[in-house]
Amino acid sequence: MSLSPEILLDMLESHDPDLRQTGMLWIARYQLDEFLGDVIQLAQDRDAEVRACAIWVLDILKNPAAMLPLISALYDEDYSVRSNAGWALVHLGPPVVKDVTVVLRLGTSHAREMAFQVLNRLETEDAREAIKKYWTA
Repeated sequence: MSLSPEILLDMLESHDPDLRQTGMLWIARYQLDEFLGDVIQLAQDRDAEVRACAIWVLDILKNPAAMLPLISALYDEDYSVRSNAGWALVHLGPPVVKDVTVVLRLGTSHAREMAFQVLNRLETEDAREAIKKYWTA
């Protein structure tokens, strides 16, 4: 990697949203799991594009420790954030079914729609049962 950890942290903490995103792209490119906590924090950034990028990076890192922030992102006001979170949860696989089912059952309409998409793509027996039990279009 041609960036030092200090420079990368400065980018992630920058006031410039473009720099924050650039820093996360470096994390994704080099699979820098040691910055997982920083990316999780940026998943709650005030800028929707930064949040969407952070969720995308969490998808790339595929770390199960990101599951709860990804579940929370299903409630985001921005569709790109919700969509990226949905795909990240699909890529984490069957362990997410229980938590996504709670969103399907109790979430807002937008969160429920994305939860349905996640469960539908997981295609496990538990996911199919949750859809049958809790999904009403």
